[in-house]
Amino acid sequence: MRLPWVLNRARWSPLAMSRQLLLLIVETFVPAGACMDLVIDETLERSFGSKSSLRGHYRDSALSSRERSVSSPGLRWIVMAVVGTRPWTHATLGSAFSVCAGDDSQRVSERLGKRQKTIARWAHQMISLVRRWLPDRPINLMGDTAPSVLELGWHAQAQQVTLLTTGRLDAVLYEPPPERTRHTIGRPRVVGQRLPSLEQVLQDPETHWQKLTLDWYGEGEQTLEICTGTALWYRSGSDPLPIRWVLTRDPLGKRPPKAIFSTTSTQTAEQIISDFMKRWSLEVTFEESRAHLGSETQRQWSELATLRSTPLLFALYSLVTLFGRALHPDGQIPIARVGLVSQAHRHLSRCARRCQATSLGPGDFSHITYCS
Repeated sequence: MRLPWVLNRARWSPLAMSRQLLLLIVETFVPAGACMDLVIDETLERSFGSKSSLRGHYRDSALSSRERSVSSPGLRWIVMAVVGTRPWTHATLGSAFSVCAGDDSQRVSERLGKRQKTIARWAHQMISLVRRWLPDRPINLMGDTAPSVLELGWHAQAQQVTLLTTGRLDAVLYEPPPERTRHTIGRPRVVGQRLPSLEQVLQDPETHWQKLTLDWYGEGEQTLEICTGTALWYRSGSDPLPIRWVLTRDPLGKRPPKAIFSTTSTQTAEQIISDFMKRWSLEVTFEESRAHLGSETQRQWSELATLRSTPLLFALYSLVTLFGRALHPDGQIPIARVGLVSQAHRHLSRCARRCQATSLGPGDFSHITYCS
């Protein structure tokens, strides 16, 4: 069978492939009984062809900044990955196992004749699938602004999944309702008194801030000022969601303040911040997929091939990681040197080069040196 036919004609189930890939990743990299850390994020595959009906205009986070927002044509993909350290690197890496096309653009949905489906709704279905495949595994799910939806938090809690996501500074938070006595009349209260917004907490000079020093995204130790508390996240028409919120700010003022919500109120502020920073590992996956697998270079005319190509590339990224673990369980992966420059910092290229050398059989690899 020709390779293009696998993409645009062959009958196979990407969902079944995602399940098998997830089970392999968990069995290989996650210790038995340990909590599994998942990250969900979106990425834009830029495409300028006018023939694709799936193409829309979305915000391009790589080209946008705080001062201006840039949109680019392309396909928006929603990716869920297992994050954790690998034997050959101390960095946290993400192994994607589930990728879907998030057509949350109203124009694209109308063109396809489908109901608009938001990123939060896709995340809702992904959580259900993962819990069905791994019913007894503790799960933490980290996401950015898009999954910060009250209904998604309730669904994650119902599936026994801890959701950590950025929260709005103007989110409506309440105290728990007071206890009822036998003399209390009327309907039971859903929430108590409204709490000050996190924006007010940030501006209040009497707010008690604690200093926390931690490894900041692999850039070395940095000090943050944090304050935390518990509350009920509530919106009219829905049930209140118990959360722990953490408000962070930079003492030097170089980074904007950020609020993080966790649906497990027993977590400490340090645990919430450390877990939330793991979501950045998925950005490394996106960048290495573009650089080494050409995730933005494929061009298909068939819509089915378009929907299958990018998920297969992300699956290939995870498979290369699994091959690297199988070939070198001790983490001693051969590192090629180009001139005087070592490629030790490149995770995917290291594994891919070794997998290629193994598949080609023995040869002259005298130019390769080993390091841990």
